[in-house]
Amino acid sequence: MFNLQEYMNRELDPKLRYFLEYLETNFLEDIQLDDKYLGRLNENDFLNAFRDYIDKAAPAKQTAQTYIREMRNFFVMLHDEYGIRNPVFYDNEINAKFEKMKAVVISELREQENKECISDEEFEKLHVEIDKFLRTPDLEEKMIREIENHYSGVSQQNKFYSRFVSIVPIQLAMKYGLSNRTLVNLKENDLDLTNGILYVRGFQLPLSKTLMDILNMYCRMRAKIIELSRSNIEDLFIKLNGKTFISEKNNKPVYATFFFIMKESINTYACQRLSYKRIVELVDKGADIKTLSELVDVTPETIRSICEVDRERAKTTLLNIITEQYNEVAKKENVSKGNMKCVYCGKIHTAASANWLLIQTDDSNCKFIACRECRGKDGKYRY
Repeated sequence: MFNLQEYMNRELDPKLRYFLEYLETNFLEDIQLDDKYLGRLNENDFLNAFRDYIDKAAPAKQTAQTYIREMRNFFVMLHDEYGIRNPVFYDNEINAKFEKMKAVVISELREQENKECISDEEFEKLHVEIDKFLRTPDLEEKMIREIENHYSGVSQQNKFYSRFVSIVPIQLAMKYGLSNRTLVNLKENDLDLTNGILYVRGFQLPLSKTLMDILNMYCRMRAKIIELSRSNIEDLFIKLNGKTFISEKNNKPVYATFFFIMKESINTYACQRLSYKRIVELVDKGADIKTLSELVDVTPETIRSICEVDRERAKTTLLNIITEQYNEVAKKENVSKGNMKCVYCGKIHTAASANWLLIQTDDSNCKFIACRECRGKDGKYRY
């Protein structure tokens, strides 16, 4: 019988781990995810898992397609080794339906990764290494022992706390896109664990359960260091010796130490590239650039620059939608070739991108085509 939790203890491809973690999070708490249920997951379950992966890690087409391949290979393995046959991959009609649904999602993604940002592969590897470290048995006890040994003068390799303290700001960059400068300068009183809020540059950022768990553990370690070092430091993030991550020599942040696990995992401590990835995702979801700039401490011009790839994708998507819509309308209403009728005001315009725009009419993520003359009347301009 296949055991998902045991299987997840293996060394797995990052994309497959994302999928299995999705199953673990969304199904395992409510039901026993046994052989029978794995065979009953339907096309919507797989599509939701796919969208979850895209939201968290991979907005580029090539990486998303590789994820589907890893997911498919996993179910081929289940069939060959455990006799678990899921119809989404073995029933021609159901598989064709899933392929069509998947193709629609992939068509909305950009063609390539934004070179200003950390790559999808680097992001996945970093995520897996962080997850692997946080699963270290008795991690908190090992860090406390390491801290106590340090202040007792016991010779040791300081490998637990240095990794852990670097994970916390990296997780904040992943979630909110905060800049290096903002992260290293956070103060202890910026964090309100009682109400689950992080105060940043005038914003109140809600903390997820995952972040709360990590920050609670970190604050226990920090309190232990403060006690033993007898330091009186306001900075939220401190080193094992009780000092800040700001160099005493030149008063500049020591990012190589601050983002230690990044350097160890993917051979770079350029966390700004990680923040940029999240910023692009937030803009893609409709975040206002000016407001976002105030939060992440990155100029609006820089945000626009790193989002150029996505703006080109939006333009291409618009042209594709216009072409499809024109073909449908032309068939039904005999609109002359090269023109298109606006579904909001009824006027006919040339089917060129300069005459049309994407709008959003409510709080959902659905976008529609409207002519620039009427702008969808009550539609909200988004692109």
